[in-house]
Amino acid sequence: MKHDKDVEDKTNKPKPIRYYSLFRYSTCVDYLLVAIGIVAAAVCGVVLPVFGSLFAMMNQAIVQMGARQHATNSSNNSAANDTGVGYISDDAFERIWKTYVIGIFVASACMWILGYIYTVALNVAAERQVLRIRTLFLQSLLRQDMSWYDSYQTGEFANRSIEDLNKLQEGIGSKLGIFINYLFTFILCVLNSLIHGWKLTLVMLSLTPITIISTAIVSRVEAALAESDIKANGKSGGIAQEVLTAIRTVVAFGGEQKEIIRYDDNLKEIGRAHV
Repeated sequence: MKHDKDVEDKTNKPKPIRYYSLFRYSTCVDYLLVAIGIVAAAVCGVVLPVFGSLFAMMNQAIVQMGARQHATNSSNNSAANDTGVGYISDDAFERIWKTYVIGIFVASACMWILGYIYTVALNVAAERQVLRIRTLFLQSLLRQDMSWYDSYQTGEFANRSIEDLNKLQEGIGSKLGIFINYLFTFILCVLNSLIHGWKLTLVMLSLTPITIISTAIVSRVEAALAESDIKANGKSGGIAQEVLTAIRTVVAFGGEQKEIIRYDDNLKEIGRAHV
């Protein structure tokens, strides 16, 4: 029986689809909101490396100012500058720290505004699409024949639709913006590192394949566990709803213990998925 059940699950397993297929129910307004969100997230990712450049500029100015003061107080100025660090004037130092303060303020404001724009735009677009999918899903259920409902647990469909669509909303909502944001931040940080210190950057990039492979393995394991978790939650929720709906019939035939065992078996599957 278990072998037959496994074969049936593999047969009914839905085929994976490409990411862009998740937007098949989008309208022109949804596409516009997604485009605005992606552009805002990309620009927000570009702004983040500016903080590093501003900090490096300010740090270099502080080092140069400290070297100048040390050389001024030293009796041997030539020996004080053996490190090769150049000096900086007071006017130049003042211009740099003013640029640093203004730049940090402007970059922070841009990041806050752009982060708000892409979060709101993508979440609104995702909410509109999920609402449309829920409507179409309900219409599809209502068009089925009565014999179809005898083959499936209606409670399981209700639980699965809620959990699956919530995950779909997360995947095409703010998480898409976060991914675009981090992607552009990574690209700009690598380019900035190659410009200022390409040797050390190449050494660090040599570890990138290990990070990518380990991340891919963890992502696949998490996806498999999440899928089994959703299936187990859907089955257990469907069993609970089915029993509670027909509780008088269950009590009349003395099937309480049988239903408890059936529900407990599904809870064990959820526990194995979480472990």
